[in-house]
Amino acid sequence: ACITAYGSEELALRAVTQNPTILNPLYTDPPSVIANSKRALVQVLGGEEEAIDVMLKNPAVLQCGSALTRQQAGEIRSFAAVRQLLDSSPPWAP
Repeated sequence: ACITAYGSEELALRAVTQNPTILNPLYTDPPSVIANSKRALVQVLGGEEEAIDVMLKNPAVLQCGSALTRQQAGEIRSFAAVRQLLDSSPPWAP
């Protein structure tokens, strides 16, 4: 499901490495939630490239499902940018 969503094994591996919980069925169940999330992102953000950009910044967005259609594109992008910043901070950073 992740490879299909990201369009390549390389990008999917990058996302799973950043956030392994997207493979955990406790958080991503049913597995179709990944496809539903991607479809919603494409709809709200206006295209595949924009959706993948957000998905790489915040892989956990793939656990949100179709509820993403109720969010504003700017909110989704902003949260993804914050998440990317937090994920890239060293663990000892305040």
